[in-house]
Amino acid sequence: MESIRNLIELPGVLHISDFAGGLVRLFSVKVVDNSFLTGKKIKTLKNRLTEGRIRIVAIFRNSSPLAVSGEAMLLPGDEVFFFAPKLEVRRLLKDIGCLEKPLKRILIAGGGHIGKRLALALEKDHYVKIIEQDPKRVKKIANELSNTIVLQGDCGDETLLVEESIDKVDLYCAITDNDGVNIISASLAKSHGARKAICILNHLYYNKLLPGTGIDLAVLPNVETLGSILKHVRQCDVAQVSLLRNGTAEAIEAVAHQGNGELSVVGRTVDTVKLPDGVVLGALIRNNEAIAIHHDTVFEDGDHVVMFTLEKKLVANIEEHFRSLAA
Repeated sequence: MESIRNLIELPGVLHISDFAGGLVRLFSVKVVDNSFLTGKKIKTLKNRLTEGRIRIVAIFRNSSPLAVSGEAMLLPGDEVFFFAPKLEVRRLLKDIGCLEKPLKRILIAGGGHIGKRLALALEKDHYVKIIEQDPKRVKKIANELSNTIVLQGDCGDETLLVEESIDKVDLYCAITDNDGVNIISASLAKSHGARKAICILNHLYYNKLLPGTGIDLAVLPNVETLGSILKHVRQCDVAQVSLLRNGTAEAIEAVAHQGNGELSVVGRTVDTVKLPDGVVLGALIRNNEAIAIHHDTVFEDGDHVVMFTLEKKLVANIEEHFRSLAA
């Protein structure tokens, strides 16, 4: 639910993860034809990025990662990942022309736990409707929601979608417990004029069916929740883990400790810490504040360091540098 709500709050973003208790966000956007980012080299964007505090950490082209350097050029279709302080994300999205019009009219397909919670989170500031097939569930959630219209019906019913003016809906959220229903209904919604469509997929392999459906985004609950488990099994002091790109990439918030061995980063500058290619520093939080990262920045005890890694095998290297004192 939180993942979907974040995407609604910042329309135009493909992924959002919060780190350091919400102080820092990792988010991605798609480069489109004739956008501000199109044809730009990363080094030319520095005047749009707060020096050292907003960083591009990954670029994916045709689902393959590209090396991030000042010479890397952004092309249409690229997915670009940024780290930025939370309070600067909206400003940055406006500056690079990636913040879309607000999503106000929202139709939710599925009145289960996620659907009800999403409606509760949105109904004060959005015009929300829910379609739910089970009449008992319809009555229950209708009594628990104050400003949401709850309809009994089949979200795969094309006639119902048309009757509910699907062509005027800003966002259609297909979040039933049936992946097939979610794909079909979200595709129908888009074909009849819904501005955007999001669907939940509980089975990762169904993600391959999305091209050509018109569906804008898929949220994978298993991937979203797996990060919460991984932070407890990593062999270092980890505060947060977020899986990205269907679980193929990972963002890790690790805590630096003094006295945990010769590989500790504490007291060393960024350029002397030998992180392997494929691990990119994204954010540094010290005393509850995101600070700039430069080559001569010195790590201190207790720093929270957020890193992006493209390969799971590289996590072991991060673990060595940020091993917990108790480990």
